[in-house]
Amino acid sequence: METIKKIINKAMLNTYVFNLVLGFILVVITLFFVNQNDFAKILFGLSVAYFGLFLSLYSGKASILKKFYKSLETEDTKDYRIVENTIFLTDCLVSFSFNVPVKISYKDIILVRHDPNVFEKTRPGYQGNHKIFIKANGQEVLIPVKDESIAQKIMNFLETKNANIQFQHKTISFEETQLSDLDNYSVKTRF
Repeated sequence: METIKKIINKAMLNTYVFNLVLGFILVVITLFFVNQNDFAKILFGLSVAYFGLFLSLYSGKASILKKFYKSLETEDTKDYRIVENTIFLTDCLVSFSFNVPVKISYKDIILVRHDPNVFEKTRPGYQGNHKIFIKANGQEVLIPVKDESIAQKIMNFLETKNANIQFQHKTISFEETQLSDLDNYSVKTRF
């Protein structure tokens, strides 16, 4: 469970870190000039508002994550595989996608689409930036993956868990794939 919390917290922090650091730097810089004129006071107020906005968004998302983690307490988190922003568990997947924490049971998945990298065929040596889009009842997940073989293996795993899933751009035939057959994947570069 701690690994899942660490991955999702890191993904959430990556979403807000730039704006938080920028806001803090702006507050510090404008603080030095606040007594010079009215324009400097306005800039200081705007920088405090900017920093406060993203700090409140971050803390609001942190409170949502605490509730989300409580919903995971009933799940078996001993065996898992990590694919970029998503953790595949025995009965469900957990992801931080589209800036929202999501838990989807495999039986609820309706659609899985593989979006290949069109530049791999036109530019020799260009790799990465494949995506798997998963849609369930009112929930969506986007998983970046390194190449087509990883995407197809994940699609086979999902088909093993739920044969009723509609697949788009699945290029290989079904081969039963268990959670233990997946590896931990990370996209090192997207360009």
